[in-house]
Amino acid sequence: MTDLEPSHYYKNAEIILQTAHQTLKDFGMLNHKISFSGNTETAYQELFEQIEPLVAKLIQTNYQQLLDLLYRIDVNEKKVSEMLKSENKEEANFANKMTTLILNRELQKVIIRNAYSLKGNQNLEK
Repeated sequence: MTDLEPSHYYKNAEIILQTAHQTLKDFGMLNHKISFSGNTETAYQELFEQIEPLVAKLIQTNYQQLLDLLYRIDVNEKKVSEMLKSENKEEANFANKMTTLILNRELQKVIIRNAYSLKGNQNLEK
């Protein structure tokens, strides 16, 4: 299996572009509008700056919808649970950390999909 550490892929334009599209798709399914300019150099920051206020708002106004979103994105329940135990949900830092979890999971999904796609293509060539 491939390396799943997100930071190893921050400079890979194709992976970042796929991650942005995956993020748009997942947020769009719950009617949250996220946009992306297409600039892979600033993609992470661009997405982060849109998602963090949305997460902060959901924490304050519709916590169940945030949990639904985390489930939809498939953020690791153990990580979320640990964060809920150790962080004060009212702090801005909580939304920041939650946004980081979301974007890292979106990136991991793309990496895993690409790894299996590559493996499947290699099996077809045999």
